Amino acid sequence: MTMVTWALCAALVSADDKPKADEAKNLTPAAKAAQALKTARVIRARTVDEFVAGQDKVVAAADALLAITDATDAQKEQALVAKASALSAKSMYKPDAAAELDAFAKVLEKDHPKSAAVATIDVAKFRNKYMGRGGKPDATAGMDELAQLAKKYPSDRTLPGLYTAFAGTFERTNNLDSAIKVLEAGMKAFPKEERLAGALRGLKVMGHPIEIVGPTLEGSEFNVANLKGKVVLVDFWATWCGPCVGELPNVKETYKKYHEKGFEIIGVSFDKERADLEKFVKEKDVPWTQIIFSKPEEMFWNNPLGKKYGINGIPATYLIGRDGKVVKRNLRGEKLEEAVAEEIAKSAPATN
Repeated sequence: MTMVTWALCAALVSADDKPKADEAKNLTPAAKAAQALKTARVIRARTVDEFVAGQDKVVAAADALLAITDATDAQKEQALVAKASALSAKSMYKPDAAAELDAFAKVLEKDHPKSAAVATIDVAKFRNKYMGRGGKPDATAGMDELAQLAKKYPSDRTLPGLYTAFAGTFERTNNLDSAIKVLEAGMKAFPKEERLAGALRGLKVMGHPIEIVGPTLEGSEFNVANLKGKVVLVDFWATWCGPCVGELPNVKETYKKYHEKGFEIIGVSFDKERADLEKFVKEKDVPWTQIIFSKPEEMFWNNPLGKKYGINGIPATYLIGRDGKVVKRNLRGEKLEEAVAEEIAKSAPATN
């Protein structure tokens, strides 16, 4: 690199950094604390302990902002909501954090009763009561309390997701009737919520045909109806999803074992970039068809099929019998091969 180039780079850096330095110098203590809080809320954790430690940093940063007497009302609200969210998240993994949550709830009730943080705390208490460790799922009581929360906080955007998550506690125990009732109640409270409608549709499709239509990685149009007579696994996944990639060897082994007996797989990609899927499929030798939408507004979590069936987490799967109807969903590990083997065996054509 020439001296002229180095000098140009230095000039560009200094020209770029000086306003930022001047800007930081002119910030009030409250503004600096607000920036520190914003930075703390960006948590990158690979373990539960790292995640909890990150939430503790958020709490500390929020307390630092709240301690500044000349902080604006907006900055104080920012701190209150951030602290409530952090304590809520922490309480999901550390039961002893419930005491911190309760103590902060009392502070909010006394000093900040109109803060949005109050709703965050109430939602966390519901989740810990019915869905946390030692929680007791109760569809009737839970729906009554959820209805009260929805009435009290009609603009809180976390409540539709709470209905979905609560329904999931029943789905995991194969209590689909209760799960459906929870989602139907959610739709009454939030009739325009697309994700809730999708989650309800995703459950009600059990025992019925599922519509999976979309463009493939190769450029053709796929329709699962054309595979009637086969046992089909619809796999919602992405190359950036660790659990999806971790499950891939098991899926490939199941495909290898049963493909010649009438088993097919269709991947529905939640990738952010088409190139990522192309590269991964080629390198990992993934043999089955992949659906991927090309428009930016239809990729990642905006995948139209994912929204249609309320896919809020991946991997997510549907297993379809030879008659084209969904028989099971969310199969992983040994359960996947067991379910495929069972379906192949029971639906195999009769022989003389």
